[in-house]
Amino acid sequence: MLSVAILAWVLMPLVHRAFAAWLRSDVPRSFLAGAAGAIVIVLCYALSIAVFAVITR
Repeated sequence: MLSVAILAWVLMPLVHRAFAAWLRSDVPRSFLAGAAGAIVIVLCYALSIAVFAVITR
């Protein structure tokens, strides 16, 4: 319950602010900006998998 509360009320607003320009559909952006945002998301996902793997050993 605590992890869900932290994720919803603390981390998600920070993530939303960090990626706000990339998440908004009404803001024109280049292909490079979209690709860079996708790469950042994939790297964050890979980092979370690596942390989970280390923690669960």
